[in-house]
Amino acid sequence: MKQYSPNLEALLKDDRFPVPKRNLHKIYMGPTTQKPGWGILEAPCGGVLGIYSLSAAKPYKTKKFRPRYKHFENQKSYREWFFAYVPQAVAR
Repeated sequence: MKQYSPNLEALLKDDRFPVPKRNLHKIYMGPTTQKPGWGILEAPCGGVLGIYSLSAAKPYKTKKFRPRYKHFENQKSYREWFFAYVPQAVAR
């Protein structure tokens, strides 16, 4: 079963492997809040599945997204823009 990092800081140096991986180089400030901190989407089994902004600001763009980002359409704030790891299904 997939094991997710327990928090964002653990993505800076993931030592679950013989050679630690650096999944993130740094934890950036929120682009719309200009403050540190992100909302965390928790995986069903625990850990970080994804992030979202803590900004209540209205997005400047609300329509005409590429199909991959269709879920951003008509959202009332950046808090509703989720960025998550979704594993691809393995073809059999």
